[in-house]
Amino acid sequence: MRTARGKCAVSPMQRVATATTLRAVLCWARPLLLLVFLGTGGCAQRPGPEGLVVVRAEGSPAATVTVEVVTNREPDASTGGYSDRRSSELTFERFTI
Repeated sequence: MRTARGKCAVSPMQRVATATTLRAVLCWARPLLLLVFLGTGGCAQRPGPEGLVVVRAEGSPAATVTVEVVTNREPDASTGGYSDRRSSELTFERFTI
């Protein structure tokens, strides 16, 4: 049955049945989608050291900021940075940016 505007007429009982079915689908689809998104996020690779390459900025800096950092990572002598292993001691550093 069509209305004057050409749209299909839906009875109130059909609307309730459709809304109930939609709620039932969303009830199990939300946790499933959450698991899919969390599972695919675990497939991403960790960034390598090339992601933290220092690039000299052109021009003079607007301000100088001193940053103090603490890490529990083991120093890596080959790269001058830190490895992914934990250290038994904290390492403190100060950088002026």
